[in-house]
Amino acid sequence: MEMVKNELKALDRENALYYEENYKKAVEKAESLRQDFNNTSGGTIVVTHGAYGYLCDEMNIEQLSLEGIMGDGEPTPSDIVNAAKTIKEKGIKYIFAEKYGTDKVAKSLAEEVGAEILELDAFERGDGSNGYFEVMEENISNIKLALE
Repeated sequence: MEMVKNELKALDRENALYYEENYKKAVEKAESLRQDFNNTSGGTIVVTHGAYGYLCDEMNIEQLSLEGIMGDGEPTPSDIVNAAKTIKEKGIKYIFAEKYGTDKVAKSLAEEVGAEILELDAFERGDGSNGYFEVMEENISNIKLALE
């Protein structure tokens, strides 16, 4: 963020104070997210799309993905059976579906194991009404709920 701020200030010296103030606000929001990361640790979440590896690593959470990292494949029957077994063994109450993706597999599995569906946003689509910080706050909130 600092590099972007510095470049904007160099290109538009007249509005340097504006960029500096917004940079400080963004750093504060980022630090708040970091604190939320640090206050959430351990456990397993089940996701339909394995796009959350970095987030889960940061939060020390295991990600059990039903589909690959590209989200373009269907899990095999064996994958579903193994996931259901893990969900039951670990007492997982929620399965995450991608906010703008299909949740057919998640709904089917949730019904089978008695879990509920929560959404995670992988930043792949959207209408632009929410920025990065708002989306991440919602993702973290949902993850915290799932780990309770």
